[in-house]
Amino acid sequence: MKILFIVPNYLPHIGGVEKHIDMLCKELLKDGHSITILVIKYNNSYRDYEKIGNLEIIRLNQSSIRFGNRLNAFKYMFLNITKISKYDVIHFHDFSTFEVFALPVYLPLKIFGKKLYITFHGWEGQVPPKKSVVLRRKIVEKLADGNICIGHFIEKWYRMRADIVSYGGVKKVENIDLNKEKYLLFVGRLALDTGIWDYIKVWEDLSLRYKDLKFIICGDGVLKKEIEKYIQNKNILNIEFKGFVSDVETYIKDAKIVFTSGYLGILEAFSYKKAVIAT
Repeated sequence: MKILFIVPNYLPHIGGVEKHIDMLCKELLKDGHSITILVIKYNNSYRDYEKIGNLEIIRLNQSSIRFGNRLNAFKYMFLNITKISKYDVIHFHDFSTFEVFALPVYLPLKIFGKKLYITFHGWEGQVPPKKSVVLRRKIVEKLADGNICIGHFIEKWYRMRADIVSYGGVKKVENIDLNKEKYLLFVGRLALDTGIWDYIKVWEDLSLRYKDLKFIICGDGVLKKEIEKYIQNKNILNIEFKGFVSDVETYIKDAKIVFTSGYLGILEAFSYKKAVIAT
């Protein structure tokens, strides 16, 4: 089966959606399918085109303006409409990607008899979500022929109906050595919605009782300076910022407890048999 994934970003860029797509591709390739990934090239160091076995990656050049990216996407879809119509499955990852790539050529694709599918990932970091975003997601849901939601909360927050609910994918980890557990670990963005302040307050208390224990923070975000100032003013000890890390698994495997609030982070910690505290 020939599959076209149209995605918001892809490796070597690091993120939850990128990891989800990478693992999904690996499983589909094992089953003998061929996959093409279409994505805007957000980093000039990435190659325009790569082919690795049955995996093909096409990166469209980024424009200096947002409208230019939409124009590049439309131009590619319009000029390659016949080629695109030959894929057995056309699947979009996230609603904004559907808007940019699918809407301008929606009717021609339907004339070719193509069904369009979508996976809805994550959220925009605002509770409750903006009405405009709810509306945009609803429109895409109605236009798509089927959808996968990463988490039941998408149905609740955006008043949608999921055809399939998934929680992402992680590697099965073998030969885990639980005797190497050394520290507590936070994984995620330094933003209000990840519960970082709750974890900092917990550590503020624990650090007074467990002097030989360390707290490592893997992540970056808008609250970093505010958190660092709080830690300094309160003289909270044994806390270490690692910033954004691409190899978070190396920190998870040696943690005693993992603080994280994202589905993927929780699943990754579980795969290493770690206890998880989530807000």
